[in-house]
Amino acid sequence: MGSNLDLRKYQDETAIQDAFSKLVSNRPGYKATIEKKEPKFCPNESCKKEVEHHIKFCPACGTKMEAKSKQSICMKCYNIVNAGDMFCGSCGDKVVVG
Repeated sequence: MGSNLDLRKYQDETAIQDAFSKLVSNRPGYKATIEKKEPKFCPNESCKKEVEHHIKFCPACGTKMEAKSKQSICMKCYNIVNAGDMFCGSCGDKVVVG
């Protein structure tokens, strides 16, 4: 029989994340990270319609969606580095601007 009880209070957060990560990746010890994407809006000042992230042109006004990224990848640890950062926040390696 099913239950509507929230059983999370009987387990710590780490145990729940480990079980979820193993289920998703089929690899023990893997940590799944779930990120919420910020909404993307049309750059046209008179439109500002919210669009899906894969859209290249606004379906309402036809304005080309800007594909400029404000992030890059660290060449040492492959983590995301924000534009303007001089060093990687994960490994401390100096960011190479090319």
